[in-house]
Amino acid sequence: MGLNPSDIPAQYYSLIDAVDREDCYNLRDSTAEQQILSSSREDQRLFVLAIIAWLENSGHPPGTTKKEKLARQILHDKENILASRFYMVQQTMFEMLWRKLPFISDDITVLLNWFVNQYPYHFRVDCLIKVFEYFLKEHPLTSEMQGKIASIVKKTENYHGNEEVAEAAQLRGLAKLDNGFALVEGEAWSDAALADLQAADAQMRSDWKVLLKICRKANKAKPNKSWLKEARLALTQIGHKEFRQNIQRWFPLVDRPRTNLIESYPGWTPDPNPMINTANANSLRGLAWLCAEQEDKDVARALKILALSAYRKVPMVGPRCIKLGNACVWALGQMPGLTSVAELALLKNKVKFATAQKGIEKALTLAAEREGIDREEIEELVVPTFGMESVGLRREEFGFLPHN
Repeated sequence: MGLNPSDIPAQYYSLIDAVDREDCYNLRDSTAEQQILSSSREDQRLFVLAIIAWLENSGHPPGTTKKEKLARQILHDKENILASRFYMVQQTMFEMLWRKLPFISDDITVLLNWFVNQYPYHFRVDCLIKVFEYFLKEHPLTSEMQGKIASIVKKTENYHGNEEVAEAAQLRGLAKLDNGFALVEGEAWSDAALADLQAADAQMRSDWKVLLKICRKANKAKPNKSWLKEARLALTQIGHKEFRQNIQRWFPLVDRPRTNLIESYPGWTPDPNPMINTANANSLRGLAWLCAEQEDKDVARALKILALSAYRKVPMVGPRCIKLGNACVWALGQMPGLTSVAELALLKNKVKFATAQKGIEKALTLAAEREGIDREEIEELVVPTFGMESVGLRREEFGFLPHN
């Protein structure tokens, strides 16, 4: 049975108050925490549960009356203890979670409920991974736990950067939530990709799983030799025809609104809905890099469309995903043939973002030198011909008679 917070001995709440009052942001220097760290694992377990109850009760032990809360608040104000000092209590709890504590299933439910109710900026996934790595050795994973972990993972993937997204993927694996394709649902392109791949035959699904997991590791400015070697081998198993068909379908969908709106987010942060999920952005970056393998006008056009979407500005942020846009520019610059040069030239005319302009100019110059053409010829590449075969000449047939 779970432990009622009011049944936790008062000594644990006294320790929390001590942590809260200590003006010590290096937790290892905290006298109260040293006392906690030297206690038994069972005491540390109870201390974590007490912290959760304390945090959920706005910094008061459970059962505190309104009069007592007011008195405590006056005391805190006199001692200049601000709400931000809750940070120290939270960090103490996170440090405890890294230790192999004897949590039972009801404890895990309490812990997960707290995580689910927090903004992702207020919790750390790494310590939750440690908890489950130890807990699952002796306890089963329930469907209720899976549901709560799924919510925590989604929050983490929607708000955080590469390190946290990698941790979310690890937590997905522990909770057996991974869809196998290393894609996060909720975006038009990822939903379409998952639907397409689920409909493919078993071998093709397996090959795409391998490739997409490699693509998800694409978190650098440009691919290195080892990444390219591994990705090219996986791409060979899929085949260029299959790859290009999916790229042409998926890339234009990146500009569409999310299929699963994020309704709750802190008011001081940008709206996350127009943004591209960090994990999905990495996958797209890897796919974009692989588009440079051979000349293909349709793929080059899809890269240009994806770059325009990535460089599109959103309120309070600027460009949606600069790194993804840069990956498309790199791929167009590396792709052989004149088609990619023309798409780069069109991109240069449409993108006004200064940093992107520099990258496009650099890629355009290198591509032009490789193809042996000058800037005037590049300008001609992007001028529409309107069907004319030579300067001022176009042939059409009306009935049996040709007309020029």
